[in-house]
Amino acid sequence: MEKSTKSFIIGALVGGLAAGVVTILTTPKSGKEVRADLKKKGFEVKELGLDVKDSLQEVVEEGKNIALKLKDVAEENKDTLLDIKNDLQQSFAEWSQDTAMNTEKIQEELDEIQSSISELEKTLQPSE
Repeated sequence: MEKSTKSFIIGALVGGLAAGVVTILTTPKSGKEVRADLKKKGFEVKELGLDVKDSLQEVVEEGKNIALKLKDVAEENKDTLLDIKNDLQQSFAEWSQDTAMNTEKIQEELDEIQSSISELEKTLQPSE
C-alpha cells in the first residue's frame, strides 16, 4: 500500500476516534452513561477498523490480479512483436535477393546497350 494512502486511513481512524471521545466527554451525562457510550464507540471503531482492513485486502487482491493480467498481456505482446520482427527480417532478406538478381540483369542489359552504342558509333564514323 502506498504511504500516503496508509497515512490517510490512519489519520481518518484517529480523527474519528478523537472526535468521538471529545463529543462523549463534553456531553453532560453520568459516568455510567459515558462508559457505555465509550464502550459502544470502541466497538464501532473496531468494526470500522475491520471494514477498512477488509477493504484494503480487497484492494491488494485486485492489485495482484491487475499485475498478473498485465504480465500476461506483456508476454502475449512480446511473442507477437518477435513474430513481426522475424517476418520483417525474412521479407527484407527475400527482397534483397530479388533486388540483387534484378540489379545484375539490369547491369547486363546496360552493358549490352553500351556495347551496341559503341559498335553503332564505329559504324557511323566516316572512313578516312
